[in-house]
Amino acid sequence: MMDFRLFLLVFSVLVASCGHLQDVALYDEVQAEEDPWAGFEYTEIFTDSDDTQVFGLKEAPCRSFKAVTTNSYAGEDHMHLRWDKSEGCKYVGMGFKWRDFGGKDLSGIYLDGAIELMVRVDEGFLTKVPMFFSLQDYGGKRCVTKMSILDMEGGGIGQDWTRVHIPLQAFRPERNGVNMANIKELRIEFQGKGDVHVDDIRIVPHEHHYGLSPDASTYRVNSLPLAIGRGQEFWWGINPAESDQFSFVPQEGGDETASESVLADVKLSGKKPWNAFGFGVHEWLGVDMAAHHRTAALEFRVWGEKVPKMRLLLLAYSGEKRRVQKVIHPKYCTPVGDGEWRVRVPIKSIPGYETFGWNALKEARFTVLEDAQFKAGSFEVTEFRGNPEKPFKWKGG
Repeated sequence: MMDFRLFLLVFSVLVASCGHLQDVALYDEVQAEEDPWAGFEYTEIFTDSDDTQVFGLKEAPCRSFKAVTTNSYAGEDHMHLRWDKSEGCKYVGMGFKWRDFGGKDLSGIYLDGAIELMVRVDEGFLTKVPMFFSLQDYGGKRCVTKMSILDMEGGGIGQDWTRVHIPLQAFRPERNGVNMANIKELRIEFQGKGDVHVDDIRIVPHEHHYGLSPDASTYRVNSLPLAIGRGQEFWWGINPAESDQFSFVPQEGGDETASESVLADVKLSGKKPWNAFGFGVHEWLGVDMAAHHRTAALEFRVWGEKVPKMRLLLLAYSGEKRRVQKVIHPKYCTPVGDGEWRVRVPIKSIPGYETFGWNALKEARFTVLEDAQFKAGSFEVTEFRGNPEKPFKWKGG
């Protein structure tokens, strides 16, 4: 048995040594990430012409920009913008003082922010508007982008107020060295001809799915055929809540490697015709098919009484020419069964294909130019080495 005096000695040493122990936290403290939106004070750009002032809002040759008090979305008034640059004006534009031109730091919200605005027209239905949005920093450098149908709520602008987003990523400020931490102003510049109402412009959080830069996100085509239009989330123009003219056809067997199919019942008459749809060629990445485009064709199948008159439009993220188009004539269609057609459009048959940005192909759009009922699917890029004016004479397929 331990001697009692030895026990006391050991006990006293332990007590003394405890006085030199340091406190140790059971868990490391984790600092919460700072929310960049919490301290952002510049969300409001325009609500009305008094509280959020505008410059350039006046009558002038080629344009009529004015504040209108009736049927506004927010505030006391909104902007009615009409312009026609063909009348001889070199520049048509306007801008916003945006907190009295104070320097605005957008760098913290650049990846998940957008300029949001409400837009409507007095008549018709628009899927594009020749308005260009420009951010300028205090060094005088500018970056510019435009409206995209992909960010128009419901796939276009009608006579009801429509929410439109201009993702900050779409400005691509890095190309011009724009300092997003010290932005001075927002301007809108106008091309062509237009007539729209605009209201309630602000900066909002926004998840941008379509702004991937081809410089950093490229899908390189190594061989053909290439199935395109895979995944409903990469399509636009098909929204049953807004229109029943287009709808998706369920895939048989849930094959995720196959192109989506669309059922169309297009009527061009009426107040709000909806006659276009499209998709990112490969998940909205820039598609590099520069090594294959001269020996390729875009193909798809159509089921119906005939192939309706359609226009094909291809768009690229970059390149000398960023858009090429072609009306699909009957010679590009051939029957392959009862009520089934193969459509083949050789790339070389598309005007302007030589200077198009084939190393950054973005999307394919289809506009139906007549009333029609049909199904379309099996979209792909295939090999084609024949005469582009005789697409079905090639022995290779």
